[in-house]
Amino acid sequence: MIINESLSYPERDNIPKESSLTYDNGFYVNVVAIYTDIVGSSKLLAGHKIPTLARLYREFIAKAIEKSYGSSQYITIQGDCVGSVFDVTQEKDMDFLLNIALSIDSMQRELADKYRKQSINFGAGIGMAYGRALMIKAGLKGTGINDILWIGDVVNQACHFCNAAGRNGHGSIIISDRVYNKLNAENQENFSRISVDGLDCYESGKRYRADI
Repeated sequence: MIINESLSYPERDNIPKESSLTYDNGFYVNVVAIYTDIVGSSKLLAGHKIPTLARLYREFIAKAIEKSYGSSQYITIQGDCVGSVFDVTQEKDMDFLLNIALSIDSMQRELADKYRKQSINFGAGIGMAYGRALMIKAGLKGTGINDILWIGDVVNQACHFCNAAGRNGHGSIIISDRVYNKLNAENQENFSRISVDGLDCYESGKRYRADI
């Protein structure tokens, strides 16, 4: 197989339409990634009936998607994790996108209260990052099996922070320093600087709630 090393990947100000992607091109774009997953899902599987957990997973995933739907250009489901990718074109966009993360947090707290009555100790972690990613289409030609991949630190960081949030005493939302630096002063006041595996980031206060 011959690999074309001279492919050009142009910069874009906005996330291009999926129809503009082929198996031979790609685009660099600045995006925000928000990922959320269930804390301790393996322990839940060990202690509760599968049909009960199926109901919880369905409700959590549906509600997490609902919070991003209409604002996110791409939403994916990976097990019990929901990932969303967003455009950032104006300074005020970061505060708007943070509020989506906060609304997901409020949703998961409401679910936690609901399922606690059924003796299910439920919680979720949320990670949010901002940066440059290479957007490509990957799959097998002719099969219809393909997906959009985002290559770069932004998605990796969002996933990493998601896996740390809500665990080991951390707040339920962890954001990257690049997200924090683009927030307004009021939102910044509700986050505290921490380090996760050597990465500078910020965690939410325990009582932080969305206003939507």
